Amino acid sequence: MGGNFISYTFLESWSTLVAFSLSVYQVLATCPSSIFERQAPQFQIISAAKTGSTSLYAYMCQNPSIKCLAKKKELNLLRSTNIKYRSEKVTLVSFLSVWALKILVQERKRALETYLKQGFGIEKTLNDTFVTFEASIHYYHYKVARDNMYALLPCSKLVWMVRNPLPRAVSEYLHQAVKSQEYPTFESLINKELDAISVCNKRMSIEFSGGFESNLFKCLAKFRLKKYMLSTGFYGYFMAAWLSKFPLEQHLFLDYE
Repeated sequence: MGGNFISYTFLESWSTLVAFSLSVYQVLATCPSSIFERQAPQFQIISAAKTGSTSLYAYMCQNPSIKCLAKKKELNLLRSTNIKYRSEKVTLVSFLSVWALKILVQERKRALETYLKQGFGIEKTLNDTFVTFEASIHYYHYKVARDNMYALLPCSKLVWMVRNPLPRAVSEYLHQAVKSQEYPTFESLINKELDAISVCNKRMSIEFSGGFESNLFKCLAKFRLKKYMLSTGFYGYFMAAWLSKFPLEQHLFLDYE
């Protein structure tokens, strides 16, 4: 991706100050009731892999009210971590000033313009004549993607496709296994993950509110699993993470089955 994309990841030491200033900006803004008046792209498909997002994307592109302007289905621009947030360092003194907030608003505008140009070929930050979207499945489990989307597109609608976790795991396995004759068996991968989940469940209680940073996923990471076949389908954790930023009325949940 181009090095000029501005990321709102807030991962540096002054992140708390920046996040607070941005929250002030967002509190002052309200989401228009009409989707045509909202910032494009007006909605996102953020489902896990192998839940039908490609089919849903194709169906939506047939809707005459929707323009599929994304240069590809999965842009993945909002999950960038190697692109630095381009702004002066906000100090404890300056961050409380109108000047500091103005800088944040200007930087957000530049970041949004770059995202739209790179991903959609759109020059304007606002457009009231069409609805468009993207469908990057990797946003689903990335905290950075959620935070970037909240910073740039706080009024975006989020579309979820949920599928029975076991068939979803089988589908993902088949998608990966065809790439190599030496790929591990489905049984071996599932058994290793089940063993890890069992150990982690004995060590801690289930807490969906932890979202991306749940103790369960921190524990599973220690097992260095090749694939998270089953736990990717633990939708409650990821939904809780997104719901902590985007209110329930901005979510649409669809059943794959």
